[in-house]
Amino acid sequence: MIDSLSEKYAEKCWDAANAITGFSAGQSIIFSIASQSADMGKLLKDHRNATSAVLMIIVFSVLYCVAVGIFARFQLRLLQSCLVGIDDGIQLRGIIKKTTLFRMAVIMWFGLLSILSIVHYFSQSS
Repeated sequence: MIDSLSEKYAEKCWDAANAITGFSAGQSIIFSIASQSADMGKLLKDHRNATSAVLMIIVFSVLYCVAVGIFARFQLRLLQSCLVGIDDGIQLRGIIKKTTLFRMAVIMWFGLLSILSIVHYFSQSS
């Protein structure tokens, strides 16, 4: 019963990490589209506002990556009790590490997309 409960919670950690990654990607896409609108463009013409937006994108991207890393650690700890042998543990650790790094890379790439949209708009308006 405990092992199945651990597996269930580990699956929820996986789902939460997927949700965080998806949310950050969606947020970035929406921001990139919105930053090209006239209303948002007026705000981004001000150097302070553009700088603040870039800094907030960086901060939130880092926080999303930290959250994904935390969920990966929880997932690995929960699944340790379900493993049969040492090889399973090494293989599981490798899979979780690779997917976590991939998720973090996706978050950073989409954060970069948002920053590039600000830089693009700012360079056009100058």
